[in-house]
Amino acid sequence: MKKIVSIMLAIMSAVLFTGCAGLPASTSNDATDPDKSDKKDKTMTKTEKEYDSFVSELKDFPVNFVYDDVCYKGFDPKYFRELSRTIEKGHDRITTKISLRLDDTLAVTVESAFYPDHDAYDYTVYFENDGEKNSKIIRNVHAVDMEITGGKPRLKGILGDHGNLYEAYDKDLTTATVGFVNTSGRPCAETFPYFNLETENGGALLAIGWGGTWSADFVYDAEKNSTQFVGTGTVGMHTYLKPGESVRTPLIGVVRYYERDEDKAMNKWRRWLVDCVYPRQNADTDEVVKPFSTTYHCFDTENETKYNTDGSTAEDHTSWKKSVDEMYGHGLVYDVQWVDAGWYLDPYGKTVPTDWWGTVGTWELDNVKWPGNSFRDRVDYAHKNGQQFLVWFEPERVSHLDGMVANYGYDRNWVLSDHGNNNAYVSNLGNKDCLEWTADRILTFMDKYDVDLYREDFNIAPGPFWTIGDGYEGRDRTGITENLYVQGHYALWDAILQRAVEQGKPTWLDSCAAGGNRNDLETLRRSIPINRSDSDRFTVTLRLAITPKLAKWLPFNGAVAKDGTSLVDNTCDMYALRASYFCIYEPAANFWCDRDTIDWASYQKGFAEWKEINKYLLKDFYQLTPYQSTTDGKSWTAYEYFDTESDSGVVQAFRKPECDVSEITVKPKGLDPDKTYTVRDVDGLRNIAKIKGRALMDVMRITSSEPRTAVILYIEPVD
Repeated sequence: MKKIVSIMLAIMSAVLFTGCAGLPASTSNDATDPDKSDKKDKTMTKTEKEYDSFVSELKDFPVNFVYDDVCYKGFDPKYFRELSRTIEKGHDRITTKISLRLDDTLAVTVESAFYPDHDAYDYTVYFENDGEKNSKIIRNVHAVDMEITGGKPRLKGILGDHGNLYEAYDKDLTTATVGFVNTSGRPCAETFPYFNLETENGGALLAIGWGGTWSADFVYDAEKNSTQFVGTGTVGMHTYLKPGESVRTPLIGVVRYYERDEDKAMNKWRRWLVDCVYPRQNADTDEVVKPFSTTYHCFDTENETKYNTDGSTAEDHTSWKKSVDEMYGHGLVYDVQWVDAGWYLDPYGKTVPTDWWGTVGTWELDNVKWPGNSFRDRVDYAHKNGQQFLVWFEPERVSHLDGMVANYGYDRNWVLSDHGNNNAYVSNLGNKDCLEWTADRILTFMDKYDVDLYREDFNIAPGPFWTIGDGYEGRDRTGITENLYVQGHYALWDAILQRAVEQGKPTWLDSCAAGGNRNDLETLRRSIPINRSDSDRFTVTLRLAITPKLAKWLPFNGAVAKDGTSLVDNTCDMYALRASYFCIYEPAANFWCDRDTIDWASYQKGFAEWKEINKYLLKDFYQLTPYQSTTDGKSWTAYEYFDTESDSGVVQAFRKPECDVSEITVKPKGLDPDKTYTVRDVDGLRNIAKIKGRALMDVMRITSSEPRTAVILYIEPVD
């Protein structure tokens, strides 16, 4: 346990850049040598020059803040003494770490990375009190304050999950300023901390990576012909730091592009995420986590009194093997087996028949549902059949505090409470003792049962609880609870990932916060979302509205493949399956209870189709039909994935249930106009003869004689 704690505490004060091992560190600074600087400037790209201007001339670094009532813009050498500078070259990035000092209590660390192949860079700033007395007050911390030059600016993007369901927007910045703020504490709830600032001569893809509160403002200045982007995390932070405390800014991500082409820009963004941001498949490879298939069995029981409508309280030692064997018997061996909520004892040490939500916090196996070695047998059976095993946790929320304190060694001083709801306590991961207790229980469980993968949920908006925590701290401590908490949460994840490295398990996590409410850039360094939205677990019409919007920004995501009206309704056919061919393929079925009525042929066909199509799902993406509302059942939806390396791709088109138009015309993209391609229809109904890329991109007609049908067309080059 001491090893785990030391890892976590180290990570709380430093960011881990994956994939950067390589050449020895250098302490050189070419900016101090005129000859070297001149030579370097001539060979730099535009983006490299922009990045270099920040790290070489720290007075221009795009961060500002107020400390002891003095406003600092950048890190001017007049005030900040540079102590050290370390540069490391990795296979896909060059990282720079700069240590600075402002006064006898405040040390500043700037950690940044430049990605030469992607016109991209990112950075984070840390403020640490390494003195022996309280620091002065730090406030108004703007993690980013930069200008993007170019006329006719538009801000494009999507809103967040929850009520907004990734609704798209396109704002003309010449007519009004645009601002966003998220104080809920789940950064992708309602709002979305990713932006495309597009101008007449290019633009920037921008991200605020912080698992807490954040704000972003965009203001165009016509005289300067530039747009100012100002953003922050830990909204309203105004605090002194106690000795040993450290606060940090969000991870700020920037991908630059230099022509006004939204498709090219968004695919540049997707490539950067895939190549440089998303977690790797394991510790021994630079390969991004691979698309995978998964399913669950939480409703597959003949005793309907054992489950509620939103969790896996039904699954136990009596039901799981029948479900799994039925699935195996029909050739459906998915990559990951999944046990969802409800597998644990309540805070009083009792079994939980149905209430998974109001009885969390123990992370101790329910020995009534899973007596003896039955749960380990469940895991071992999956491993024997070539599957990995994933388990659901929700470590940030605890219930029934008295029971937790009496039975599980939990300290009542660790909770951030609303003082009115026994089931609504937030566990303060900014408290190192609480963090250690939480990590120990999770890792002990995962080790005991040989669990491969960690799935995390978070069903409370923590913002109000962080405010409560600040109140405990007293005056001039606004924002400290949130900042330490979010750092503690990252440290918890990093401890779990360290276990994966040591045991040779997959080095990624599943991020869920009541769906897709926490998928910011920093979170994506460690995780992917199996369920991109809690709302996207029902109708295909909603799913088809979300996919073209979210795929541009977050290529690695998943959704339950069904077309029902509730979680219990597992209606699934080829239309629903094809609308759910994502990097995470998640077919739903009651394999045992509905074994006599399931269309097994569709499940088998769908699995085979997904195995073929998934090689394209992390490649370039093109939206071929306009954005549609989440209730639009009368249109066609079409989109395309295209791999420039193999010069091939796939078009998916869906004639919705109420659509009375049998044909749609689309214009595929990304092809070589002078090359010849064939179009292969997986159903064998619409095979098209050899055709030039130019003609194919000009018009592709897709027909379907019946509503509620899905068409898949592969575009492949002629040898």
